[in-house]
Amino acid sequence: MTPKAETRADARRWQDVRARAMDAKFDADRRRVGERVAVSFRWLFLIVLAVLNNVTTVTSAEARGTVDVLLAAWAVMNVAVNVLLARGYQPGKQFSLSTMSLDIFFATGLVYLSDGFSSPFFLALFLAVITNAVRFGAAACVISALVISFIYLFVGGSFTPANFTTDPNATIGKVFLFLVVALATGYMTR
Repeated sequence: MTPKAETRADARRWQDVRARAMDAKFDADRRRVGERVAVSFRWLFLIVLAVLNNVTTVTSAEARGTVDVLLAAWAVMNVAVNVLLARGYQPGKQFSLSTMSLDIFFATGLVYLSDGFSSPFFLALFLAVITNAVRFGAAACVISALVISFIYLFVGGSFTPANFTTDPNATIGKVFLFLVVALATGYMTR
C-alpha cells in the first residue's frame, strides 16, 4: 500500500470515528430532551389524575387510598428521573425503556385497581403513549399503543364477552384513540 493510500485510509477511519462520536452525542442529547419532556408530561398527568381521584366522586373512598399510593409511587419515580437528569445523567436506550415500562406499569395498575373499562384512569395510558412518541418516535409509539391497547382490553377490562358488551363502542373508541394519539404525537415529534 502506498503512503498516499494509507493516509486516505487513516483519514476515512478518523472520519468514521468522528461520525460515530457525533451520532452518539446527538443520540444522548435527543434522549435527554425526550426524557425531560416525558417528565413534564408525567407531572401534568399526575396532577390531573390526583385531582380526578381526590376532588371528584368517580372513585370510592377505599379505592382513593389505593390510587393515591400508586400515584405517590409514580411521583417518586418522576422525582428520581428529574434529579438524575438535573445532575447531567445521559440516559441511554435501557434507561428510556425502563421509564417507559414503569409508565405502562403504573398506568395499567391505575386502570386495574379502579373500575377497569369504566375507570376514568384510562387517561394514564395516554401518558405512556405520548411519552413513548417523544422518546422513541412514530413507529415505536404505534407499537407501544398496540401493546397498551392489548393491556387495556385484557388487563384493565378482563376482556370477556360479558364485560365487553357493557359498552363496546366506548371500549373500541378508547383503543382507537390510543392509536390516533400515537400516530399524531409520533409524527409531530419527528
